[in-house]
Amino acid sequence: MVRSPLDVFRVRPRRPRPVEEERTVSRGLPVFGCLFRVFLLFALLVILAIAAIWMVAGGSVGTWVVDVGQSMGVMGGVPTQTQRGIDAYRRGDRALAERELDQAARSYRRSAVALLYLARMRVEAGDMAGAAPYLDEAIAREPDNPTVRRMAGEYQLTVAQSLAATPTLADAATSHLELAEDHLAYTVSLDPSDRRARGYLACVLNALGRVDEARAARAAAGSGAWDACVGSSVP
Repeated sequence: MVRSPLDVFRVRPRRPRPVEEERTVSRGLPVFGCLFRVFLLFALLVILAIAAIWMVAGGSVGTWVVDVGQSMGVMGGVPTQTQRGIDAYRRGDRALAERELDQAARSYRRSAVALLYLARMRVEAGDMAGAAPYLDEAIAREPDNPTVRRMAGEYQLTVAQSLAATPTLADAATSHLELAEDHLAYTVSLDPSDRRARGYLACVLNALGRVDEARAARAAAGSGAWDACVGSSVP
């Protein structure tokens, strides 16, 4: 059988895609890729610039990484600036402590430590109303932190005791005692070994007239700074 030269394998030509379809498929992809690369380059330059400034100021790369991680809430520990505020507080330099802790509270938005010390300073100065916003923000940032909850409970107990000492305001003390119980009981559920929380919970329960529960909480806590507020009815 003789084959004709025309009997060659013919590849079917690809059907051209309509112009509109071509535009639909390719539209936007090159632009998105370019913008993404520009964004990555810009982010890298910013990070390098911050790192350079930090190192010029005397910091190390490791310290800078920790500081950034703490400010973003992805690393634990007490931030350096917060620790400086705590050290100033312990030395009795309240003005410096206030500045450092206030700035730390603004810079490290996921840490409650600075807020707790700011609240404590307000309580010690007799400004109970001024302490409340710091504690509220601390709970919002770290709702399951036993230290935060315990301090909030002690604060509510202190407010209740102040109200109870004024005959015309004594009735308002109950709501603060109930809030104190909520915070302190939750603290104990988070950290059963917290003796301080158990001791002040005994104070709250006794003030609410629940002597048997107060006695059990006092027995679990043992003796401590809470003895004065527990009362003689709870041995």
